[in-house]
Amino acid sequence: VINKFYEIRQGTIGEVEDASLDDKCACLLHDPGEMWSFNDSSTAKYISSLEEELERVRSSVDDLRNKLRVGLEIENHLKKKVRGLERKKITSDRMILDRVTELRHYHSEHKVQIMNLLDMEKSHIERFVELVEEKIRQFDARGQNVHCVLKPDEYEHVDVHLSTDAEAELVSKGDMLNLNIAETKAHAAEALAQALQEKRDVLDNIAESKGDASEALAQALQEKVATLLLLSQQEERHLLEKNINAALQKKVDELQRNLLQVTNEKVKALLELAQFKRKYQLLQEKINNEVKQGNVLAEVADRRIATYERDGKLKSLLKKTYLRRWVGAPDTGGNEAEASPNSMDFVRYQ
Repeated sequence: VINKFYEIRQGTIGEVEDASLDDKCACLLHDPGEMWSFNDSSTAKYISSLEEELERVRSSVDDLRNKLRVGLEIENHLKKKVRGLERKKITSDRMILDRVTELRHYHSEHKVQIMNLLDMEKSHIERFVELVEEKIRQFDARGQNVHCVLKPDEYEHVDVHLSTDAEAELVSKGDMLNLNIAETKAHAAEALAQALQEKRDVLDNIAESKGDASEALAQALQEKVATLLLLSQQEERHLLEKNINAALQKKVDELQRNLLQVTNEKVKALLELAQFKRKYQLLQEKINNEVKQGNVLAEVADRRIATYERDGKLKSLLKKTYLRRWVGAPDTGGNEAEASPNSMDFVRYQ
C-alpha cells in the first residue's frame, strides 16, 4: 500500500526516485493535505468553462431579447402602417362613391335639360311650319278671288260688243272696263309680287328658324359631347383610383405577409430561448447532483465518443459541460422528481 501511494505521489510530482520503505513512509507522512486532494484543478477548470459558457448563453439571450424587441417594434410599425392604409382605403372608397353619385345626378340634370331644349325647338319648328302653311293657304285664296273678278268683266265686254242700241256708251264702258282690267291686273301683279315677297320672307324666316334650330341642336350636341367627355374622364379617374386601390391592397397583403414572417421568427426565437433556459436548468441540476455525489473520472474515456456526437451550438455546449467528462458518470435515478417543475416551466415558455 505504501509503495502504491508513493508511486502515485511521484507520478503527480513528475519525478521517478527510488527510496527505502522508511523514507517512503516519512515522505507520505510529511506531505501536506493539498497534495492528496485530487481533481481540484480539473474542477476549477470545469467551473471556469461553465462560467464562460454561461456568459455565452447570457450574451445569446441578450441578443435574442434585442432581436425580439426589434421584431416587436417592426410589428407595431407595420400595424400602424396597415391601419393607416385601411383608413385611406375607406376614405377613398367613400369619396369615389360620393363623386359617382354626384356625377349621376349631374348627368340626369343635363339629360333633362337637353330633352327640354329639344322639345322646345321641336315646338318652335312645328309653329313655324303651321304659320307657313297658313300663309300659303291665304295666298291660294287670294289668287282664286282675282280669277273670279276677271271672269265677269270678260262677260260684260262680250255683252258690249253684242249690243247695237248704245254703241257709244258701250265704247265708253269698254274703255272703262279696259282701264279697270288694267288696274285689276296691276293690283293682281302687285299682290302676287307682295305674296311672293312675303313667301320669300317666310321661307327666309323658316330658313333662319331652321338655322337657329340647327344651331340649338348643334349646341345641345356639343353639350352632350362635353357631358360624355366628362363622363369618360370620370370613368378614367375611377379606373385610376381602382388601380391605386389594387396597388394599396397588394402593398397591404405584402405587409401582412412580412408581419406574419416576423411573428413566426419571433415565435421561433421565443422557443429557442425557452429551450436555452430549459437546457440551462437541466445543466445546473446535473451539476448540482454530480457535485453532491462526488464521482471520479472513471468512465470518461469509455463514454465520451458515444455520448457527445451531436450538432449545434447548444449541443456542443452540453458536450463541453457534462460533468462525466471531468469527474465520472452520475447516478440519474433521482432526477425525475426535481425535473418536473423545470418541465412545467418549459411548457409555460412554450
